Amino acid sequence: GGGGQDLPIKTGDVFVVQGNTPHCFPRRDRLLLANIMFASGWLPFPKDQLEILPGYRALFVLEPRLRLNSSFDSYLELDPSQQRLIMGRVEDMLREQNLGLPGSDVRMLSILLDLIVTLSRLYEQPGRRPQAPLLRIGSVLAMMEGDLRRRWSIDELARLSCLSRNHFMRLFKQATGLSALDYHLHVRIRKAASLLHSPHLSIGEVARATGFEDSNYFSRQFRRIQGRSPRQWRREVS
Repeated sequence: GGGGQDLPIKTGDVFVVQGNTPHCFPRRDRLLLANIMFASGWLPFPKDQLEILPGYRALFVLEPRLRLNSSFDSYLELDPSQQRLIMGRVEDMLREQNLGLPGSDVRMLSILLDLIVTLSRLYEQPGRRPQAPLLRIGSVLAMMEGDLRRRWSIDELARLSCLSRNHFMRLFKQATGLSALDYHLHVRIRKAASLLHSPHLSIGEVARATGFEDSNYFSRQFRRIQGRSPRQWRREVS
C-alpha cells in the first residue's frame, strides 16, 4: 500500500508508486508481480510528448501524489486481453535484458516507452469509474501545458473538466499541490527555463514565447520560482 494504507490487489491491477514511497507486497505462492523500476529524470524521455496524454498525467503523476496524502484508492485494472498485451511487453523487456546485446538498452527503453503510452491510453478508455474526475484533471493539465500563452480562468478550467468550480479547485490542489493558476505559472516558468538554454533567443523573446508580455514581470516571477534571474540562469546553464 501507499501512504500507510492497505490496498487489495488482484490479477490485472496496475499501481504506479513514486520511488521514494515506502511500499511492500504480500508474500503469496501464486502471486506474480511485474515490478518495473525506472528513473525518468535519468532517461531520455520525451516528457513534452508524454505530458500531453491525459492518461499519462493521471496514472503516472496525479495518482501517486494523491495516494500519498489521502485514502485515495484508484488504480488501473486490466481485463484479460489487456493483461496479455502488457505482459507481452514485459516479457520482451526481460528477453532483451537477458540477451545483453549491443543496443539492448535502447531497445528496452523503446519497449518501456511503448508500455507507458499503452497504459496511459488504457487509462483513458471510457467507463472508468473512480478515475474519471482525475482523468479530467489530467486533460486540463494537458491543455494548460499545450497553450502557455492563454489566459486561463478558474471557471473556464472547471467547465472544461466537467466538474463544479469548488470540486475542481479542491481536486486540482490535492493532485498538484498548487492552485490551477499558480500551476500554469510554474509550467510557463519551467518552459522558459528550458528555452533559456538556446543562445539564439533573447530573454524578451523567451518571455513572450511563454506568455509574458511584460519582461520585468517575467523576471520577477522567474526569480521567485527558480531562485535566480533569467540572466543568471542562462549564464549558469550555458
